[in-house]
Amino acid sequence: AATFISDGRIIFCAGYMELWPGVIDCWMLPSIYVNTAKIDFCRVLRDYVNAIIDEQKCHRFQTTAPDDELHSRWMRFLGLEKEGVMRKFTHDKKDYCMYARVN
Repeated sequence: AATFISDGRIIFCAGYMELWPGVIDCWMLPSIYVNTAKIDFCRVLRDYVNAIIDEQKCHRFQTTAPDDELHSRWMRFLGLEKEGVMRKFTHDKKDYCMYARVN
């Protein structure tokens, strides 16, 4: 896991776990300050994702995100494709999507 800071403020924390050889599951939690550093946030997270894929030599990089247009656009920016919807995935029955980059 890693914490990313801009101007002394935590912007986001992110990390990953290898589920089995070649398959990485990633997570990210933005802070309340993420909107103060949008461009840095986008660039740094994209670079972080690419570094994980390169360093871990994974053939599958995946994550989940809410089923909405904002997260769909964001995942495409990161190079991930939507694979499907997980219905009533959360404790409050919200739908989430599985996104992945497969090499």
